[in-house]
Amino acid sequence: MISTEFLKELKEYLFILSNEEKIQNLFGYYEILKNADIETLFPELRKSKEVFFDYKKDDTGGYTQGTISFMCGQPIVVYQIILLEDFRYGEFCNCKENDEGYNKEHQCCGQACDFFAPSIKIEKIVNIAELSWEGTRAKELWEIEEKYKKESIDYLLNYYHQQLELIQFLKQDEEELKEQIRKLQKQKVEE
Repeated sequence: MISTEFLKELKEYLFILSNEEKIQNLFGYYEILKNADIETLFPELRKSKEVFFDYKKDDTGGYTQGTISFMCGQPIVVYQIILLEDFRYGEFCNCKENDEGYNKEHQCCGQACDFFAPSIKIEKIVNIAELSWEGTRAKELWEIEEKYKKESIDYLLNYYHQQLELIQFLKQDEEELKEQIRKLQKQKVEE
């Protein structure tokens, strides 16, 4: 796949995505990639006939606009394009509807005001190994699950007993501390 095909497929994916998700400056992100050297950024594209895109909403508490991932190459490589925002300082927006160039949708003239410009970070995820369970029957897997389930119950019983002992120990310390506080308060009053 060459860069023009990749950009065409990405743009088409973004058309669909823009209809389903509210992502600010979505096509600004596209322009960043359009102006980049795609074949250097994603060399595995040369070995790919097709690319599958996927969008994941922000899970950082608002630090991104989400992530667009795609797979390509042989062996498969996953790229993540993290949609960031780059704050551009200007002036606090005081634009009014009667100002020249005022945009109702953005409630701004877009000339000298602060704004967020699109920015991206690209991460490459390479598979190191692909391992599979070696059993041949489901029954074997059930037996393994049962073994670990029993081991898990023993572990958790021991863990919770230790937690309970710790709580009881801390309660003893609490009573001793309260007694120390009473003694100190009594001494303070007597002085």
